[in-house]
Amino acid sequence: MCSSNELSLSTRMLEMRLFHLYLTETYITLYPGKLDTNHFQSAVPGLATSYPFCLDALLAFSALHLASKETGDNRQWVECALKYQNRSCSAMSRVLAEFSVEYSGPAFICSILIMLCSYAYPCVSKDDQPFDPLGQILEIRRLLAGCAFFFHQLGKMEHPGELAGWLRYKDAEDLEEELPKE
Repeated sequence: MCSSNELSLSTRMLEMRLFHLYLTETYITLYPGKLDTNHFQSAVPGLATSYPFCLDALLAFSALHLASKETGDNRQWVECALKYQNRSCSAMSRVLAEFSVEYSGPAFICSILIMLCSYAYPCVSKDDQPFDPLGQILEIRRLLAGCAFFFHQLGKMEHPGELAGWLRYKDAEDLEEELPKE
């Protein structure tokens, strides 16, 4: 499946490096809770290979993980993470414009990864930006609301597939309730 806008070899190698890092190290940083232990190593990458917005979020998360491990100058990896996070957010906004329940699972996973990237960025970046704890809390709150929306949509799916494990966190009676309005 090649197209006229093929990626450069260096981009392909970078993406493979980040995807490999996710499959071998980064997924371990995500606590599985009640989910199958292989969920983050199998189901999430499976979605990422089918939905580009989810893939970009996964690559952003892996790049931030690599930035956190870098003992020296990590700007390259932080910039890489921001590039993929921006691409993911842009693609996600297009998905939201024509949202259907079939996108609930990948949008839910993508929103979680974007939230984790936003949460981790101030800790990983070594820039001179002053840290604003209140701003960070408000940003995470908005991102959690997005995760909650997609979680609610996931609960409406007839066959959530590998993401059914997430529904263990929801009481059966909660499935019928509306999300609180802001």
